[in-house]
Amino acid sequence: MKYCLNSRHFKQPAAFTLIELLVVISIISLLVAILLPALGKARAQARSIQCATNLHQLAISAAGYMSDHSDWVPPAYDASMPWYQVLWKTNYVPIPAGYDGLYPGQGSSEKTSSIIKCPDAVMRYSSSDSQAYWAYNNSYFYNKRWVGQKHIWNYSKSYAFQDMIKPTNLVFLMDHNFVNAATFQHAADEAPQWWDAKDVIDFRHNAASWYVAWDGHTATAQLEDVTPTGSSDTPWMQRHIWKR
Repeated sequence: MKYCLNSRHFKQPAAFTLIELLVVISIISLLVAILLPALGKARAQARSIQCATNLHQLAISAAGYMSDHSDWVPPAYDASMPWYQVLWKTNYVPIPAGYDGLYPGQGSSEKTSSIIKCPDAVMRYSSSDSQAYWAYNNSYFYNKRWVGQKHIWNYSKSYAFQDMIKPTNLVFLMDHNFVNAATFQHAADEAPQWWDAKDVIDFRHNAASWYVAWDGHTATAQLEDVTPTGSSDTPWMQRHIWKR
């Protein structure tokens, strides 16, 4: 038996028509449109979780400081250093790459330790700004209100962990709003009052703000928690910011 290999006996595979190609492109575009928002939400959630993790790690660092310093809480300021520099210089928080003495990270985001930076925070870096090294290198404010103004400059061995009646309620660190520089009293520590709390606190995580209490647990607050209906602190502020 003979076989003829004539090309007429073979059919060319059918190519995509223009309509079929357009249908495929439309389906791909639809899938991208469906998946991109979900991917964006997942990334936002990951950044929010990283912020909470940062705060928890900083609370653990503060606990180590207190354990080695007879229960005294780490200062908001000490020898003109804000709280995060105190923890760096006492080796409770890893020293960031590019650390340059008293003013780490001034004018450079690369020199700032990631543990004190929220991934969602809007940061400012200005070597000409006199407060650049106090504020623009960290994303969190130290709640000084529970100990009063003495906690800013004249801190030595004044306040101990045992002085807190309810450390589970009391805010240690919280998301700070650095977009509006007018909210600064002191860049690394704050004492939010009823009239400025909604400007000092940053609600950057899907309209929520992370904080860590002195016992180490993290939680969120919403804008309505700090928005007063009159000329006094809200119940949330009284529970979590005031001296306890």
